[in-house]
Amino acid sequence: MVAGTRLAAGGDLPAAVDSFFNDILVIADNPDVRARRLGLVGAVTALGDGVLDWQALRL
Repeated sequence: MVAGTRLAAGGDLPAAVDSFFNDILVIADNPDVRARRLGLVGAVTALGDGVLDWQALRL
């Protein structure tokens, strides 16, 4: 995916993040599940490094 495509897709990002946290229990009781889900959050965050200003998004 090219950087311009990522930026264009960023318009739907707040809704996607809200849905992710509302529909999926990230902080699960099971420590293994919780670790995997937090790892996923970290990996998704890293995808936007250098392309998205996470602080500027109203999540």
